Amino acid sequence: MLMAEPSWLGLVFVPETGGAVVSWKETSLNQDDCGLYLQAFSATGTRLWADEGLALVPRTDTQVLAAALKTHGQSVIVLYGEWIYENIVDAQMAVAQVPLVAEPEPVSTVLCNHVTSKDHATGSDLVNNGFWFAWEEVGASEEKDIYGAFWSPTAP
Repeated sequence: MLMAEPSWLGLVFVPETGGAVVSWKETSLNQDDCGLYLQAFSATGTRLWADEGLALVPRTDTQVLAAALKTHGQSVIVLYGEWIYENIVDAQMAVAQVPLVAEPEPVSTVLCNHVTSKDHATGSDLVNNGFWFAWEEVGASEEKDIYGAFWSPTAP
């Protein structure tokens, strides 16, 4: 029985390992809860994490936006937004650094906590030892604005 529908969001090659990382958004069939998941693969295609992947944002009553997937050494960088439609006060845009190890412990940093939903986000390649991220935020009255932030990862 299908309990959720995945939506493929990103794929990035990891030069240091020869492997890759894929991200996807998992949404319940009635579209009221979402989660953000990752799976890392070795150079031979072997999964590095459990079959269900790594839950960066476990599937709950939130909405998620996976906006950018980048590599940095032996880690992957994920820009993502998370909010609840009924309570946009809980909205945030964050970036996570996930080490490419058997049991990773992602480290997330909140870039903003604006009272809006998130949309149309992107990220640069590594520049000046960091990444530029930009995203659009949509307010309750449908007003839109563009935001950006520079973020530097820790050593891979």
